[in-house]
Amino acid sequence: MGEYSEDILHKLWDYELSIYNEFARVCDKYGFRYFASYGTVIGAMRHRGFIPWDDDMDVGMPREDYEKFLEVAPKELGSTFALLEARKTRGYVLPFAKLTRSDTTFIEATDTDRKYHSGIFIDIFPFDKVPEDAIQRQKIQQKCWIIARLMVLCDYPKPKLPSSVKGFKKQVAYFGCYIVHGLLLLLGQNAKKLQSRYSAVASKYGKEHDTNRYAEFMLYKYEDNYGKEDVTYLEEELLPAVDMKYESQNIKVPQNSDLYLRKTYGEYMTLPPVEKRHCHFPAVLKFDE
Repeated sequence: MGEYSEDILHKLWDYELSIYNEFARVCDKYGFRYFASYGTVIGAMRHRGFIPWDDDMDVGMPREDYEKFLEVAPKELGSTFALLEARKTRGYVLPFAKLTRSDTTFIEATDTDRKYHSGIFIDIFPFDKVPEDAIQRQKIQQKCWIIARLMVLCDYPKPKLPSSVKGFKKQVAYFGCYIVHGLLLLLGQNAKKLQSRYSAVASKYGKEHDTNRYAEFMLYKYEDNYGKEDVTYLEEELLPAVDMKYESQNIKVPQNSDLYLRKTYGEYMTLPPVEKRHCHFPAVLKFDE
């Protein structure tokens, strides 16, 4: 993986903040609840800004607010911003949305075959209400995991496989992917339909039961977490979000950011070794197109 020059990385951060601020503007106008998530919260807590090698921002929203944001965003966003979402963007197959700068290009090295335009972006993750019972949660998580992979195979029959899959196993895996891709097309499935299914499965429990426990299903990796305890958050740990310094401004972070990060990552204040400092280094990066 390559490395950014300091000038390029800082310019990228400026664009990231402009996207976050546009997202926050729309959310604040409509009263949508949101908060920074994942590495962005680590950056706020540990560095009072971006993690020094990081190149994106993550935000989370309760599913109810997330879906409402997707409805109003297209008419509310400024002309240089674009929303990517599987039900509206052909070729986009992730079960969460991205907000991008349409006057830029950012093509990740692992995503060079994509069928849609994306600029510099922030990720927007929906947090769903989930059961108290861990077995019930795991059933929902497994369904979401399967649907998310089928979404990818609808449009991309040769997806990126885990690095542990090599040699003959890799060939067999790709053969299986092509078979599933063909079956999905034969059955009239596409990412738009499967995204609707994913959202319905992920949000079903919260619509039918009164609960204050949340999970974000993209954090769940079936191959890593099978048989292990999943990560959930109580509503009072996330909301209402509070302001925290981030670079030269404030951003919204979870109500109890320390607990949020300890649940998600464990010890987060210690810098990871150099070999584990990952970013989304692009194959193509263009500013001000």
